[in-house]
Amino acid sequence: MTRSRAALSFLTSQHRGRRALWLAAALAPLFALVLPRAERAPGPLLRASREFVAGLDEAARTAALLPFDDAERQRWAFVPGQYPGVPLAALDLASRRRLHAVLRAALSETGYQTVTWIQRLELVLREAESKPDAPALHRDPERYALACFGDPRSESRFGLRFQGHHVSLNFLVVDGELVAGTPLFLGSNPHELRDGPFAGTRVLGRQDDLARALLASLDAEQRQRTMLAGEVPADIVLAPGRAADLLGAPRGIPRAALSEAQRAPFDALLEAFVDLLQPAHAARELARIRSAGLDAVHFAWLGSDAVGAPQYWRLHGPGFAIEWCNIQNGANHVHTVWNDLSNGFGVDVLREHLSGERR
Repeated sequence: MTRSRAALSFLTSQHRGRRALWLAAALAPLFALVLPRAERAPGPLLRASREFVAGLDEAARTAALLPFDDAERQRWAFVPGQYPGVPLAALDLASRRRLHAVLRAALSETGYQTVTWIQRLELVLREAESKPDAPALHRDPERYALACFGDPRSESRFGLRFQGHHVSLNFLVVDGELVAGTPLFLGSNPHELRDGPFAGTRVLGRQDDLARALLASLDAEQRQRTMLAGEVPADIVLAPGRAADLLGAPRGIPRAALSEAQRAPFDALLEAFVDLLQPAHAARELARIRSAGLDAVHFAWLGSDAVGAPQYWRLHGPGFAIEWCNIQNGANHVHTVWNDLSNGFGVDVLREHLSGERR
């Protein structure tokens, strides 16, 4: 109950009869003017972002906060490096917990666990690449940074980016709601752990299995349409800074050419990427993809389908593309990216938001 309604309730309960009711009705507009309007409770992502920024010390907050219009917001990368924002290594335990609360609020539980597993793989790479006189210190699970573009404590729109080796998460929040979550890059090296206590683990194994199941379900004619000629590319086509038109028109086999049984693994493969984001936003994204024409989404494959052989595949349809490339380190090193070709970094939804503000 708002404060104004509570005040009216008090008046009417204390004074019976027509006069009291008339007085309450007459005073209602005055209460609405004097008492502040109750704000909508912030959602989990907005609340977590505010708490993260508020809990930082001055130096960390200065590093974390960048202007909303900073060109850096529309840059992304996935190689080991030092990126703008506040690095994990600079945070105390309480701030780390708040940072992870931000990730949990932006991602599904599966998405969150995938990201943290990718960070753990840095320790695997450090052990594999270190030499007695030259430890591979650039392989570091703390070499990831969170940047806030705009201040979530005071601004109606702000961006978030969590980035480091094999992870680039890019979010836009408007009026407390996650409205964009791409480009979303995840990589895994090694793709499959082949020794140690976690041997057999594949961080991106579900996506791998679903793509193979879809390919295996195709008959000879469908498979011929799906398999593209040429060499497996050295990496994803839409790497950082590359234009969407490099993909050309969708190639391969469209969903419309699949049977009902074959559409199940096709849809599951698409959802395995979209469902990395928080459920509410994932549902909106799937609805948008369906309304744009799900049957026009194409599945294409380059390379062998043998395990351990170089391969590249993608889902490409109206307004989006998902790519998978596994060629490096003996085809045991995966790069994936989901690109919204019309709303990357939230540019379209932000344009609509700004247009609405000017009306």
